[in-house]
Amino acid sequence: MKRAETCFYDTDCIGATLLSVNVNAAYTEYLTQSISWEFEGFEGNAGEEKLICVQPGCHTFTMSTFTGPGWLGDVSATITTVDGEQLLYATLDDGFSGTIEVDVATSSTPSRCK
Repeated sequence: MKRAETCFYDTDCIGATLLSVNVNAAYTEYLTQSISWEFEGFEGNAGEEKLICVQPGCHTFTMSTFTGPGWLGDVSATITTVDGEQLLYATLDDGFSGTIEVDVATSSTPSRCK
């Protein structure tokens, strides 16, 4: 269930899981603007929080910056369910891009990431 825009209510995510993707802002505007992410067809920048619908399963979260090395300015990404369960806490330690697997499991769909 990929959508061009975010969803806002559990009812918008029938068969999927509503998640909050949050990447905090860096200590300067320039660094904040240089940081971006992509997750299941959704994109964002540092300093933004987005609510998105994601099907259960193992998914790739991509972190990028055009300044390198890594996400400077104490920037980190968190992905949580609307119930507050943290599925991801990560940062880009080095380089210009990196990926990490995120397991979106439900009570009827067990973990798939290894």
